[in-house]
Amino acid sequence: MRFVLLLFLRCVFAESGSRQQQDEAGLLSGGTYDKDDQEADAIYAAVDAKMDERRKKRREAREAEELLKARAERPKIQQQFADLKKELVNISDSEWAAIPEIGDRSIKRQKREER
Repeated sequence: MRFVLLLFLRCVFAESGSRQQQDEAGLLSGGTYDKDDQEADAIYAAVDAKMDERRKKRREAREAEELLKARAERPKIQQQFADLKKELVNISDSEWAAIPEIGDRSIKRQKREER
């Protein structure tokens, strides 16, 4: 009977810790902590661990789904240019040599604008 009472109190007052402590102290203060109480605490801890595991699995699944959705909406730059990178294999040496060097033209432009 104490097992049921203890489990009930923990479920009902889980949100307000101070109220739970007051109620348990008032109701169970005269009793002793015996084998049944240990068993009840072990069962409660196992249930709590299982619920945490279930929440963790759901949270990880939701986060993975959100990540896939975000990557579908906003793909990485590497993914956007993947097809172009594959086409670079087909470029001849002469076409590759004809690509101009970028250089740092911004510094030259700034110097021209200062003059």
